Amino acid sequence: MMRKDPSERPSTNQLLKEFDDDKDVIINGLKDTIVDLKNDNRIKDDTIQGLQEEIALLKEKVQKLSPGNTTK
Repeated sequence: MMRKDPSERPSTNQLLKEFDDDKDVIINGLKDTIVDLKNDNRIKDDTIQGLQEEIALLKEKVQKLSPGNTTK
């Protein structure tokens, strides 16, 4: 941004407008990232819940098949 000839330098208003535009782009990008991360967490939570349910079912099957189990 440093230019020797002052007439080539952008005005303060132009710099502030560019900063404001850049800020909005960055904020929107961060918001999108947050939404993506929340969605990733939901998917992981659903996967974990499904695996926990599957583990519970497998434990029941193992218990039914164990030699000490007399209920057949």
